[in-house]
Amino acid sequence: MGSYLHCIAFMNDKSIKKIRDSVLRTMQNRVQDSHYIQFMDWQRKSNELAVLTMYAYDDIVLPVGFDIVFQISKPDNFIYTPFLMTQAIISGWAAVDHLSRGHTHVSILEFDREIPEIFKLLHEIDSRDSDYQNDLGFCSKNDFASIITGLKKG
Repeated sequence: MGSYLHCIAFMNDKSIKKIRDSVLRTMQNRVQDSHYIQFMDWQRKSNELAVLTMYAYDDIVLPVGFDIVFQISKPDNFIYTPFLMTQAIISGWAAVDHLSRGHTHVSILEFDREIPEIFKLLHEIDSRDSDYQNDLGFCSKNDFASIITGLKKG
């Protein structure tokens, strides 16, 4: 089965501010590299979305492109939409230049135009609740057929 990145939620401006505050505290007495500065200076545009991605399947250098977004529980619900993952914050405390295998990340996605409708299925992180029912997967179209087959087999 091909690999895909598991996404469980998107972050609103309030939750992005909390992540920024966490990164600021963590990095207060550490070297503040270009990834830190990029994230701290980042202002979300209408074609960008911050999402929570779960346990990365591999180390993935950023920026990285994906072109399929699908609903994990209903993989026949998918769209073809090329996009870039441009930034990542590992476990909510430090901006990094890659996704680290086995870790969660706040990831910044950039689309050519508007954010696709399928992302409205995601839970919005704005409180302590955890109603993550409509997880999405990100992958390459080259891997998608084997992913769907694997998911349907269970």
